[in-house]
Amino acid sequence: MVIHPNLTEGIHALVQSFGIGPIRANTILLNWFDQLPPSDPETREQEYGRNLRTAFRLGRNIIILDTKPDAWNDLESIPPADRRIDVWWWNDATSRLMLLIAYLISRHEEWEDAKIRVLAACFSEETRETVADLANVLDEVRIDAEPEVVIRPSPDAVAAYSDDAALVFLPFRFKGDQPLDPFDEKPEALLSRLRNTAMVLAAEDIQLDADPETGTAAQTAAATDALADARKKAETEEKKTEEASELAEEKLKALEEAAASGVGVEELSRLRSEAGEAKQQAVQAARKAAKTQAKVELAKREAEALKGTVSNK
Repeated sequence: MVIHPNLTEGIHALVQSFGIGPIRANTILLNWFDQLPPSDPETREQEYGRNLRTAFRLGRNIIILDTKPDAWNDLESIPPADRRIDVWWWNDATSRLMLLIAYLISRHEEWEDAKIRVLAACFSEETRETVADLANVLDEVRIDAEPEVVIRPSPDAVAAYSDDAALVFLPFRFKGDQPLDPFDEKPEALLSRLRNTAMVLAAEDIQLDADPETGTAAQTAAATDALADARKKAETEEKKTEEASELAEEKLKALEEAAASGVGVEELSRLRSEAGEAKQQAVQAARKAAKTQAKVELAKREAEALKGTVSNK
C-alpha cells in the first residue's frame, strides 16, 4: 500500500515499488476512464492520460480494459469453444505483447477452447505471400491462431470484423498525454462499437519464444511462484514451531508443579513422558522450520539470478 497526498507522485512511488521480492511488475491493467467514479469529464480525461503516460515513462506496459456490463456477463453463457479473441496486428512490440496475452488467456480453463484470430493491418495488399508471412510468425512461436489480412484498416473495418468477438485486442498510443486509437482518434467512438476491448501499449519489445510457456517470462513467473510457496510453507512451519515450543513449556511446567506437590510415581512418570515427547516434537518442528527457511533463501537466490539474466539481455 502507498499513501501519498499527491496522486501523480503516489503513482510514481507505487509503480516503482510494487512487486514480490526481486520481481517487479512490468504491466499495468486498469479500466478505461469512462468507468471511473464521476467527476469533471475534461479534468478526469486529462488526469487519466497524464497518469497513464507516467506509468509508461517508467517502463510499464499498459492494458486498458473497456467492457460493457451486459457483454461481459453474457460471456458466462457462451461456451469457450464459441468464443473468439481478435488481435489486431501491426507487427510491432505491442502486437507481440497482445498476441502473448491472448495466448495466455486461452490457457485458462474457462477460455481454453477459445479461438484466436490475428487480423494483420500492416500490409498494403493481400497476397499469398502476406498471408504466408503471418502464418509463419504464428508457426514459429507455436501459437494456434487464424491469420487474416485486413486491407485499408479503419474504425469501420475494426467494428465490422470484431463486433462479435468475445475479446478484442487493439493497440493505442499517446499524443502528449492523450491516448489515441490506432487511427489517431480518441478511443471512445471505436470502443462504443465493440463489446469487450483491451487497448495495449508495450513499453518494451516482447520476444515470443518458440514455446511461450518455456521462455524467460515463464521461468521468471515460475521462480516467483516458487518463492511465494516457499515463504508460505516457512510461515506455516514457523507457526508450528511456536505452538510446539509453547506446548513443551506447558508440559514441563506441569511436570515441575506435579513434582513439587508430591504426586504419585505413576502420575509423575506419565507427566515426565509427555514433557519429553513434547520437547522432542518441538525440536523436530524447529529443524523442519530451518529447512523450509533454507528453501526460501534458495528460491530467493534463483529469482534474483533470473532477474539478473533478464536485465542483461
